[in-house]
Amino acid sequence: MRYELRPLSIGGILDRGLRIYLEHFWLLLAISLSLSVPVALAYLGLSTILTNPSVAGFALTLIGFTLGGICGVLVQGALVQAVSDAFLGQPATYGRSLRLAIARFWPVLGFSILFGLIVGVGAMFCLLPGLFLTAALIAGTPAVVLERMGPFDAMHRSWNLTENVRLRTFGAVAFSQYAILAFPGQSVQMLLQFVLKVDPLQTAAAVQVTTALVQPYASIVVILLYYDLRVRREAFDLEVLAREIGGARAALAPPPP
Repeated sequence: MRYELRPLSIGGILDRGLRIYLEHFWLLLAISLSLSVPVALAYLGLSTILTNPSVAGFALTLIGFTLGGICGVLVQGALVQAVSDAFLGQPATYGRSLRLAIARFWPVLGFSILFGLIVGVGAMFCLLPGLFLTAALIAGTPAVVLERMGPFDAMHRSWNLTENVRLRTFGAVAFSQYAILAFPGQSVQMLLQFVLKVDPLQTAAAVQVTTALVQPYASIVVILLYYDLRVRREAFDLEVLAREIGGARAALAPPPP
């Protein structure tokens, strides 16, 4: 089904996001888990052979920045595409979502690095600047995947879309990125590592899977927020939708012989 394209309140975004997640639960969960479980298995495999804490810590960091980074970028791209297709009434499939995520891998990676650096620098001075920048740039990944923009153009796009509504945007961002996405993983980490004294690599594996379970809903909220901003600012409608879907199909089409 295609959902009505109209402005939504924050409560409406959260409610519709939950409905989309439940209606497409197995597809979204398959995307999230299939790209997160390999990282968890790598953590578990190394936990059985590494006994030196310093070596285990190095392995944890290495996996997080390499395999975890690659899979994380693919998860972001695939979820953005799948949720967008579901929201706009297009066929949402695992294969299509993953193909488009692979096609947009490098731009999404570039944006993710820039986003992390900018938000990280803002958070170093005070928590509030980091949160403000998160709210201002949150629409960047959807812009990279759905509008096929480069990292810098996507940052500018998100900054313009969220102009004058960043306080409102912050509410949805804080709930989706911190209460929904970060809190479960942090809770599992504290329980396993500091209370039960579980091996750090095994703890990281559990956190990876826990985060994968909630990441689809967090991604849905961000994508609905992105479309809500476009509806409000650009009167995003069926004509724009048809043009963008046509462009996405052309991007997936094989080159002419």
